[in-house]
Amino acid sequence: MSEKYPYQKQWEKFRFLYALPILGVPVLFISVFVLALTRKYFDEFAPLIGFNPIYALPITAIIFTMFSGLFVSLWRCPSCSGYFGMVTVFELLYRKPYRSKRCRNCELPKYYGSTFLAEKFGKEEANRLSSEWEGRQD
Repeated sequence: MSEKYPYQKQWEKFRFLYALPILGVPVLFISVFVLALTRKYFDEFAPLIGFNPIYALPITAIIFTMFSGLFVSLWRCPSCSGYFGMVTVFELLYRKPYRSKRCRNCELPKYYGSTFLAEKFGKEEANRLSSEWEGRQD
């Protein structure tokens, strides 16, 4: 299986990292809801430690969502080890590198060399993309 799908583990890691910011947004809304419901119960702890501890929950959710989105954007291509969605780090400011369909450095199609390519596009399209990529490599 590793010969047929050489980048399977890297694409599994990418899909995991891609899901983290998506999960961070509902956690943020839930934490704000919990904050609204329980704020009055935690106000008595504020003089003891200097701040209301319930405020740490939404702040942590915001930081988690921001950093997990940054990790997805700075993900490296499994083929060339360059940034997958951008050529330079400065493109992070004006592009959406996490939405790239191909590596901007070596033109590797997203999910190439894994089972996810066939799941996303179908077997025929996956075979066409694979043969197109292998034709470029020769």
